[in-house]
Amino acid sequence: MGRSFVIDEHAGGALQDIVHVDEDGFTYETVQHNEQDILSGNDAIRNARGTSITKVDGGFHHVARIPIEVLDRWKREYPVLVHGSRAERDKMLAALINSRDYNRVRTSEASRF
Repeated sequence: MGRSFVIDEHAGGALQDIVHVDEDGFTYETVQHNEQDILSGNDAIRNARGTSITKVDGGFHHVARIPIEVLDRWKREYPVLVHGSRAERDKMLAALINSRDYNRVRTSEASRF
């Protein structure tokens, strides 16, 4: 029986590099997920976590996976995400992630940032 390992993710989880290992050797695969796959995955992560969080990497926790299609749409609708200062971009991104309109990009309900 073979095993599979995700070795890298790109573009907010939209692309995954996966290695499949079995008795005959290994195969390498790049999988592209669509927007709905990512949002459904976020729903599952959020529902499993509830309001609990586990802080990792120096106190940070994962709060969102944004499909590349959504990020592209945001960049067109909110030019500050492209042309604003770092503080302006961070403020707009936090507002979008915390908004009711885009709550499905969140992977955690534990806290707002």
